[in-house]
Amino acid sequence: MKEVDFKQWLDRYGAAWQAKDSDAFGVLFSNTALYYWTPFEEPKSGTEEITGAFSDAVAT
Repeated sequence: MKEVDFKQWLDRYGAAWQAKDSDAFGVLFSNTALYYWTPFEEPKSGTEEITGAFSDAVAT
């Protein structure tokens, strides 16, 4: 991945968090992605699980 591509991805990541937009967050990850929410839990796996965890996190 080129640095410019990563910066664009990171900007979209930040925008999704700020907007609390789980759909925008979820599309940033592939179906085979692992997302380590904390170092103490098993990682979230795949777009659907990552999107669900994000949605739960921003709902409160």
